[in-house]
Amino acid sequence: MFRNFLLTLKRAGRLLDKGDAPDDEETKKVAKEFADAGLDDADDPHIIALARVSGARLLISADRQSGLHANFKDRRFLKPPGEIYARRGGKQALRDGLPTPSIRS
Repeated sequence: MFRNFLLTLKRAGRLLDKGDAPDDEETKKVAKEFADAGLDDADDPHIIALARVSGARLLISADRQSGLHANFKDRRFLKPPGEIYARRGGKQALRDGLPTPSIRS
């Protein structure tokens, strides 16, 4: 199902493949920023890094335990901060016309 979604985005020109190098480098930066901020237990630097590299500011996640939601909205880590949908209505909200994230090339 998710693969079909990605293929649809790619065919429409809305999905860019940049390889893993930019994400890996940014993930290391975010992990260091988390450590410097005393968030050694934060386990989602890759998600913040992906948002930075891609320009995406929308997260659909029910994971409230890990601190991901707080970090995704924290201006120290993501500027501008992101929006989060944590309920089942997130899919419907997307269909109803939320602005789509811009994609930086």
